[in-house]
Amino acid sequence: MPADEHLGPQFFHGTDAELEPGAVLRPGKEVGKNNWGNEEASGHHVWMLTDPDYASAYGRHVYEVKPEGWTVNFSEESGHTEEMESSKEWEWITPRARVIRKHA
Repeated sequence: MPADEHLGPQFFHGTDAELEPGAVLRPGKEVGKNNWGNEEASGHHVWMLTDPDYASAYGRHVYEVKPEGWTVNFSEESGHTEEMESSKEWEWITPRARVIRKHA
């Protein structure tokens, strides 16, 4: 399902956790793995990606999520925009996100 420019981009979150629609993701261990793969996340935000295939690298389950609160395009903030432009693997952060559905 493509993003609607009036609604903004679709966001995805990869995790090993089994989640139900409506579940709220918060920073911490229940969010999943950090960027290095084996350590538990302990940051201050939830990671979201606009590419579900890329999100699958962070866990065996990928969920479409809706951010709750502010969102920051981490790719732009971190200066990764040039390398990410061609792949569309945009990384976003938010203080919390709600699970909409499991991505097929």
